[in-house]
Amino acid sequence: MKNIVQLALAFIGVFRLIHAEVTLQDDPSLWPGHLEPLAAKSKKTSVETLDTFPTPEVFFKEYVSKIRPVAIRGGAKLSKAFSLWSDDYFKGLPGAEKLVITAESGKKENRTNPAKEITFKQFVETYKTEDIYMVNGVPEFLQ
Repeated sequence: MKNIVQLALAFIGVFRLIHAEVTLQDDPSLWPGHLEPLAAKSKKTSVETLDTFPTPEVFFKEYVSKIRPVAIRGGAKLSKAFSLWSDDYFKGLPGAEKLVITAESGKKENRTNPAKEITFKQFVETYKTEDIYMVNGVPEFLQ
């Protein structure tokens, strides 16, 4: 009988521990880091900053393979696309007049609005003045 009582008490202790753990998991306000800044408790690391793009070989060898972060200052402006891409550029691309895309109206998503099929060129000509957005992925001729 003594063994059964000890077993029951041990079971009750384990049950309380499990119940406390489940309760902790079920209440988001008790989760570690709740209401703290994102990554407040994470290990801090310095990030090297570059002013130019490294070659693909250097980028892979020095950063990707070493899992080492790097920031490229003004990286978007260093890209050809920054100065090249414009609505006129997109409309003039081969395929812009032929590729049919799906556009939905209402930039605030509303699935009751019907989608319409228009060419990519038509979309580029009208997206600034009409309340539409493109549903498709990036067209192949832009990849």
